[in-house]
Amino acid sequence: MRATWLLALGIAFAIAPIQGVKTIAVSSVEIPREFRRLPRPRARFDSLISSTLRTKGFAVVPREVSESIWLRLRDSIGGYYDTYTGKLIKAKVEAVHMGMLRELHARYAVDAWLHSWIDVVSAPFTGGKVKWHGAEQESGARGGLGGVLFGTKKGSIRALSLYVALEDTVGTELYEGVGGIELGSQIDGGRFVDITPGLLLVDEARNATAVHLALDPLPTRLTSRPGP
Repeated sequence: MRATWLLALGIAFAIAPIQGVKTIAVSSVEIPREFRRLPRPRARFDSLISSTLRTKGFAVVPREVSESIWLRLRDSIGGYYDTYTGKLIKAKVEAVHMGMLRELHARYAVDAWLHSWIDVVSAPFTGGKVKWHGAEQESGARGGLGGVLFGTKKGSIRALSLYVALEDTVGTELYEGVGGIELGSQIDGGRFVDITPGLLLVDEARNATAVHLALDPLPTRLTSRPGP
């Protein structure tokens, strides 16, 4: 859902959230295509995000609510693709987006909507240590290409990161956050090798750390925002 409307548009713990954001609606995390046949990664991150928001003092409206509203509004206008050209109609996507935000506020007293997604990124390395978006991991290099690449040179390697964005019910962005999850490739036998999707996003500690990296600054950022 998030990926569709963004494509169309081109586009420390706090006890009590302020700036009027007390109730947050969430949507299911968007994941790369290669993971979409695996139900567990999405369920893991959905649960971690909701529980983390609650520990920070926010009330959470579950993903089923916003997603059901989005789908109903989408279907009520016959979808947002041109039936002749197959192209996405930006105005229709934005109408569904804003209609969902209004309904979340009117029916569920929602103050803001949090959408999240996992992206494949290029993580920079120097030597054998890879650091990106607050995460740190060894490359797995053992001689061969690893001895060349990770000796004195710099480069990048495939990795996964969690992004979150919070917007209020009139579509104003309030917060963006990101946390590195884990490497999607390693150095093996003198070459970069992609890790099998089924072996990724299963480390609970790394998943939880990524969620905290993305969400921990949220209460402070809301506190520091100027009032209306």
